[in-house]
Amino acid sequence: MAFTGLHVLCAVSGDQSPGNGDKAEILGAPFWSRTMASANTTDVGAPKDGVIFRVRAAAASWFAIGQTPDASQASGSGQSAREYIEAGEVIDRNVAAGDKLAWILA
Repeated sequence: MAFTGLHVLCAVSGDQSPGNGDKAEILGAPFWSRTMASANTTDVGAPKDGVIFRVRAAAASWFAIGQTPDASQASGSGQSAREYIEAGEVIDRNVAAGDKLAWILA
């Protein structure tokens, strides 16, 4: 099955201690993941502070992260700010407790 839409993984931030060298983990255990085939907002938020959303897009897209994110806004700040992601790109973002992710095609 071909990947379409956008995938987000919510996971613990890994151990990136300087003493770990090349064995440092970027991501730890996952809490949840969602693959959304069409523009949408995740139905769950980050369970606590200090977790990461790993975002992967099948096509060029806009995404926003926050308590009530809106990826359709052309300009904004804070929760109404959006970010562009290229097709096939992966972006990691630190998030706060309760944050969700919204996305639309570019």
